[in-house]
Parts: sequence; structure tokens; C-alpha cells
Amino acid sequence: MSVKSLDEISHSLAMANGVRGAGPKYRLLYDQILQLIELGRWKAGDRLPPEAEFAQRMPVSLGTVQKALRLLAEDGLLVRRHGDGTYVAAPAVNAAEIRYFRFVDDTGRQLPVYPKVLSVERCGEAGPWCDFFRDEKDFVRITRLVSVNREFSAFGEFYLPASRFAMFLDYTPQALDGVAFTHLLATRFNAPALRISQRIDFAAIPARVCALIGVEPGAAGLLWSNRAHSFRDVPLYFQRFHLPPNGRSLELWDHVA
Repeated sequence: MSVKSLDEISHSLAMANGVRGAGPKYRLLYDQILQLIELGRWKAGDRLPPEAEFAQRMPVSLGTVQKALRLLAEDGLLVRRHGDGTYVAAPAVNAAEIRYFRFVDDTGRQLPVYPKVLSVERCGEAGPWCDFFRDEKDFVRITRLVSVNREFSAFGEFYLPASRFAMFLDYTPQALDGVAFTHLLATRFNAPALRISQRIDFAAIPARVCALIGVEPGAAGLLWSNRAHSFRDVPLYFQRFHLPPNGRSLELWDHVA
């Protein structure tokens, strides 16, 4: 744990001391610690200093430190181990474990999938992702085809806010082939998916998608949407897949917070 990081927290708290409307000190400390986690300065598994040492370095009381750490632990951002100390928690949703396409055969064996990225582009189109990202107007859209066991293909769209992830536009489709986007976000951009919700609808498949996945125009299939949130419950990504009728069973991912 960096001494410089502690000094930065102490300085920020000292600057806020006495400022009207700054809020309670425990909340200010909470936000300062969370900010270092968001920036990747403090990573999962890092051990925080003992509470007494923490308080000595801060312009706040031991009780304030304890309250801030307790709230961070209650929110799943820290882990407090009796007799061992306080650690930065690993994300409740492990990016390496997120597997959306879990189609299985009659024996329960998971079928292999073969994703191919088609495009990486800036997008200003309106859609359900606009409601999810609220004030965002500009997005990065990644499209791909996912073949399931070479039997049928699904068409997927992955949306990110361009205000935060415009650097994705530097990737070519070939560079993202076979890449788990959730893992890339968590490891390279320190933006783990901490809460994910799923929704499945039965809907008409758009004409442009019908041609890509090999079904007749006007066909209907599953529309499978995923919405992920990161730190502070900020919307992280919106993803959806159009799936054609098929004879395989789909195991829904059940690790949703």
C-alpha cells in the first residue's frame, strides 16, 4: 500500500475540512478510498494499513476511519478479516468466469463457441442502450458473430460509452477476435462488471441480421440483453444478441448480483 496514496487521501481530507457542504468525514474518506480503487492504484488483494495507523495519518478520528472501512466492506469493496486486516476485495463478479454462451448438448456438455468480430465503430444511433447510459449520446459499438458448435450463429452488439472508452476504437476487429470483453475491461481498464442483469425476449430478427445468421427475412428468435454496472453502480456496458431458433439448451449464467 503506497505511502503516497495515503498522503493524497490525507491532503484531500484536509482540503475539505471546514468546507460548507463537503459532507460527513466518513463519507469523504469512503469516496477517497473508492477513488483509488477505481483508478487501479489499490488493487484486489492489496492490504490496507491497520486502522490505528490509518487514523494517525489522516486528519480524522479512529471512529471515522472505522465507519468508512465498515461501509466499504458492507458495499463489497473491502474484505475485513478478523486478526488479519482489511483488504481490497475482488469483484463479486469475476470477469474470467462470465460466459454468456453456455449452450449444452443432451448430455449437459458445454458446446464450443467461435466468436468473430465484424466491426468496431463509433455509434450515435438511438436504442435501448441510450436509456441504460442515460446522458451519453456517443457510443463505441462492437459487432460480432458467434458460431455455436458450427451449428448456428448469433449476432451480437456490445455498447460502451465513448466518453470513457473511445480507446476501443483503436482496436481492429482482428485484434479483438477471441477476446473476452469483460476480462479486457476489468484488467486493462480497471472497469470490472460488479452487477449484471439479463433479459430475454422473443422478437422479430432485423432484416440485416437475418442475412448474417442465415435465417429467412421475417424470422423471429431470442433477443438476449445484458446490462452491466461497475463501481458506484455506474453503467458499464450494454450487450445484446439475436439468436435464431435452434435445438440446443441454453444455460443461463447464474452469477448475477
